[in-house]
Amino acid sequence: CGLSSNCPKDHFPVRMYTGKKNTELPKICFKGRYVVAQDLNDAGRGVIVVVVNIESGAILNVKRFDTYENSAKLVNLLKLVSSSEFIIAIAHDEAQTALSDEAKNILTSFGSSFISKLGFRDVWVFVGKPNLSGFSPYEDVRNC
Repeated sequence: CGLSSNCPKDHFPVRMYTGKKNTELPKICFKGRYVVAQDLNDAGRGVIVVVVNIESGAILNVKRFDTYENSAKLVNLLKLVSSSEFIIAIAHDEAQTALSDEAKNILTSFGSSFISKLGFRDVWVFVGKPNLSGFSPYEDVRNC
């Protein structure tokens, strides 16, 4: 998906594009293939989560949660992520309106340092895992 170099053996290549406002849909490329894009795995408004097995790199789940309306289903998925898995997450269009404190707390425990600062229509990318000590180096948030 356009990465210019190969990753070391114990790493997985990830490329995330948050889209633009509500006019361009987000994309997530993992290990050289898109797993989220237009007409692929419901790319759209809210938080998109890809759950990956740490050892094999197998994608276990890909879901979009419209957190403009509610984040209960996002919380349910995050609670199921085990210590042998990690998540790739992206916020598109508007993700924070109904993002609950419980969802923010879980994502913070996965290593997010920016989720509690997410503002209206901000874009956010994140890679983390349950019970990460410290913060993930793979996170960014931008105001739109």
